[in-house]
Amino acid sequence: MISKKRMYDIDFVCLSVVSGMFSDFINPKFRGPNFSWTGFPEMVSRFCVNQVYLSCPWAFEMESEKQRKEIDRYSQESAMRYAKQFIKNAGLGD
Repeated sequence: MISKKRMYDIDFVCLSVVSGMFSDFINPKFRGPNFSWTGFPEMVSRFCVNQVYLSCPWAFEMESEKQRKEIDRYSQESAMRYAKQFIKNAGLGD
């Protein structure tokens, strides 16, 4: 199980990643022809998992596959939660 402190670490990384990507994609010049706000949460959640491992040294120290899967799952859930809330608050959608 991931400790509360590590969950906060993951949430902080995910909030930073989602905020940055949202601020980029809010500008239509930075979106490709296949971009959709519906797909944004999934896209950003996959990117966020990688950023957690790059930003949290303790994540690399996890020895069990179960622990790494839990980090991946929590990272994706956190990023998707933030992304969906940003989209909703901005009144965006496809």
